[in-house]
Amino acid sequence: METINSNDLIKTKLEYARSLYLHASSLRMKNFNYFLIILAGSIALHSNIKSQSMYTITYLAGMLLGMLFILLDMRGKKLLLSASSELIKIEEAIDINIIKKRDLDTFQLMSHTFVYRAVYLTVSTFCIVMLIKNVWSIFFR
Repeated sequence: METINSNDLIKTKLEYARSLYLHASSLRMKNFNYFLIILAGSIALHSNIKSQSMYTITYLAGMLLGMLFILLDMRGKKLLLSASSELIKIEEAIDINIIKKRDLDTFQLMSHTFVYRAVYLTVSTFCIVMLIKNVWSIFFR
C-alpha cells in the first residue's frame, strides 16, 4: 500500500480549495452577466409591448428574476466564503497568509457583492413599483 506524503496531501488540498474558490467566483460573475443579458432582452421586449396586461406580466417576471438572482448570489457568496475559509486553513498550515493579508490590507468601499446585489435590488424594486402602478391603473382608471 502506498503512503501519501504530507506535502502531496497539502498540495492536493490547496489545489482543490483553489479550484473551488475560482469556480465559485466565476459562477457569481457568470450569473451577473446572465442577469444583464436577460435584463437587456426584457427591456427590448418591453419596448415592443402594446397590451396593458403584458406590461403586468413583464414587471412581475422582472421582480421575480431580480429576487431569484439575489438568491443565486447568496448561494454563490456562501460557496466563495467556504472555499476562502478552507484556503485560509491550508495557508495557516503551511505558514503563509495571502488571502487573510489581502482581506485585512484592503479597504473596500464597494465589493462585488454590494454591486451585484444593488443591481438586483434596483431592478426588483423598479419592477415592483411599476407593477403596482400598472395594476393600480388597470383597476382604478
